[in-house]
Amino acid sequence: MDTEDWKIYVAFIRLEFPPHQRDIAQRLAVVFAGVVGRKISNLRPESRLDEVLGWGGAESLDAVEFVMTLEEECGSEIEDTFAQSWIRMTSRDLVEHVSVKSV
Repeated sequence: MDTEDWKIYVAFIRLEFPPHQRDIAQRLAVVFAGVVGRKISNLRPESRLDEVLGWGGAESLDAVEFVMTLEEECGSEIEDTFAQSWIRMTSRDLVEHVSVKSV
């Protein structure tokens, strides 16, 4: 699937977040979908990021590379302190972090 197809496929996640976070949640879900494929349909706000990456067999994915991809997609920098512990975070934590950074 290309990015536009993934945007449609992951649109369900928008309903799980408040209005001001919906676009960010969807953009981040598209990034994850690029790694985990159709299993992204299991994504929920409480899903841990290490669990999500595991859906695609991405346990060995380089954390720095993935954080860089997230930064590129979101257009904002993710601080080192957050990046170092991001794998234990939930998708809600990530969306909240990015939404604060993009304000």
